[in-house]
Amino acid sequence: MSATTDMRIEGEKDLVKALNKLDERTLLKVGKGGMRTAARPVVRMAKRLVPVRSGRLRTSLAVKITVGDHALLAWIGPRRDFRYTGTDKVKRVSGYGKQKKRAMKKGAVHDNVNPILYASGIEYGKQSNGRIARKRGGVHFLERALNANKNTASGHLASGLRKYLAKI
Repeated sequence: MSATTDMRIEGEKDLVKALNKLDERTLLKVGKGGMRTAARPVVRMAKRLVPVRSGRLRTSLAVKITVGDHALLAWIGPRRDFRYTGTDKVKRVSGYGKQKKRAMKKGAVHDNVNPILYASGIEYGKQSNGRIARKRGGVHFLERALNANKNTASGHLASGLRKYLAKI
């Protein structure tokens, strides 16, 4: 699942000046907050476009912000660790970390489905091993969500950066 887009802040001279004055640690904090704000509309639309049977995939979608080579990256996709309530009203937990252990103590049932492989099967219609996951083909919900929000994402990024700069 690798649909990508580049975002640059152009024409926002006052914002660029304010960002240039920040130290590296504060700039990273403000940048991550701005990227998260820019990615939220994409996640919301992707959750609306996911075909829902149990709600597992919709629940697992989230944003993760990482630092790349001189850039911040927003990864939008399924989380490895998450909790949800199945159609049978049973609380389930997916993943392997501390969240799973805490949820299991509270009575949740472990879900064996890998959310990343499941999302790949729904997005493209095939799993990574080539096995067909959907007879109707892929849904391309993440790609469609990104393409629909590509034009407004830089505006959301600028407003998110301004919001986090105001907090400092």
